[in-house]
This record gives sequence, C-alpha cells and structure tokens, in this order.
Amino acid sequence: MASAFQERKLKGMFAAFDTDSDGCLREEDFRALTDRWSRLPGVGPGTELRARGEELLMGWWAALLEVGDANGDGTVDMGELLMLVDRLPALVADVTATANTVFDAVDANRDGRISPEEHRRLVETWNGQPST
Repeated sequence: MASAFQERKLKGMFAAFDTDSDGCLREEDFRALTDRWSRLPGVGPGTELRARGEELLMGWWAALLEVGDANGDGTVDMGELLMLVDRLPALVADVTATANTVFDAVDANRDGRISPEEHRRLVETWNGQPST
C-alpha cells in the first residue's frame, strides 16, 4: 500500500505523464515522454543515452501495463498505478538504473552534481512545460 507521501509523488508523476489529461496512461503518453527526454543535453537522436532512456521508459510502461492494467483495457489509471508501489522493492535494479540514467541525462556539464538550472530543466522535461 502506498504511503501518503508516495501517493502524492505518484499523482504528480501521473499528471505529468498523462499528456492529454484524460486520467489514463497509454503507450502514447510514454512515447511523448521519450520525445521530451530527447530535449535534455546529450540525449539527442542516435546517442547511447537516448537509447538507454527510451529502453528504460518503455520498459517501465511494459511493467506498468503488466502489473497495473487490472481491467485489460490497455490503459493504466491512477488506482492501477498505485498497485505498482507494492512491487517496487523487487525492482531495485530497475529503479537504480532509471535514477542513474536520469542523473546522467540531467548532469549536462558532467560535474557529478545537479545544479538548480539542471534540476529546472529536468522538471520541465518531465512535465512538458516551463516551470514557474
């Protein structure tokens, strides 16, 4: 069962990923995220980081669909997404690989730190809009 903190974070993530705001995640939403991902420095077409990011994001979509699509309609709603939380402890390697890939993509100057500007760019990339 998701904690209140996890649920709040997942709701924010869900809203950012749900590109048409219809209350359901679809493969197209994850494809749109991979397109936004390519706007980060060093993640252009043909780069290793782009391929790694796409593989991870679409892998998360496949896992989410497998675990969370309770009604088999090819979409995942917020309630179905919350079912994945209970499985996260078994996905430590996937979570770590995702964190490492995101860090590599965001750390534009490769100094091993995420600056406020690099963090802002990440937030805008995930949300698909400028941060305020």
